[in-house]
Amino acid sequence: VTTVSIVLNGKAAERKISAATVTRIMNAVAQLNYQPNIAARKLRAFDKNRANIGIYLAYDHRSSMLSQFVEAIYKEQANSIHDFYITICPFKSGALSEEETLLSTASFNAAIIATTAPSDMEYLRENRPPFPVVLMNRSIEGLSSVCADINDSIEELAEQAAHKGHQRIAAILMKDAYMANKFRSQNFLAACRRHNINCSDEHLILTTDSLSGGAEAARKLLDSPNMPGFLYCDTDSIALGAVSVLLSVLLEAVIS
Repeated sequence: VTTVSIVLNGKAAERKISAATVTRIMNAVAQLNYQPNIAARKLRAFDKNRANIGIYLAYDHRSSMLSQFVEAIYKEQANSIHDFYITICPFKSGALSEEETLLSTASFNAAIIATTAPSDMEYLRENRPPFPVVLMNRSIEGLSSVCADINDSIEELAEQAAHKGHQRIAAILMKDAYMANKFRSQNFLAACRRHNINCSDEHLILTTDSLSGGAEAARKLLDSPNMPGFLYCDTDSIALGAVSVLLSVLLEAVIS
């Protein structure tokens, strides 16, 4: 109980809770659909002279980033003259509108919002929180945002493909992709073209961001003629689903 409380109150890094334990707790939160009103409960005890920052993070496979995320914030705080509280607010992807604290003037002094679905972004466009907000890897006019700079890694990946002699690639991309995914995939394909690497329409598959989506897309690619030797996947879930199919086909070929 104590460990769960520490994690949900955003003190995992401070109390040296392992990333594996944080992930187990967030998975349990998702399975139980647990929706604690942490902010309201903690506000009574907060020092009014310290800012209270809410961190909204979807509790799905991406919640594994929570431990590193909070640890980075606390490291930055240690080097800053500013002192503040952190409150973790896990939400169901696509259901940010159910988080009443986002619209309450009594909840937070500021918020960081990450891993939002397209419907969450639409909600934020129509309902602006009454305090400063920073979006992670997303962008809405009028709100601050921080996006990962991945141009160098994208270019390096395309260079590696060219160095290995690939002239054609296959790509499995996410339907209704988030801004960060669209940026990454579009820039990777553009980098490939600069290196004279082609991705034909028949080898570009759109699918859902899931293991089953990746598996289904991999089967479609295997049915297409002249399957390229290089496969790019938009997300970890898609990649894992695709790999499971490709490995089973490889094993069948080895056995036969």
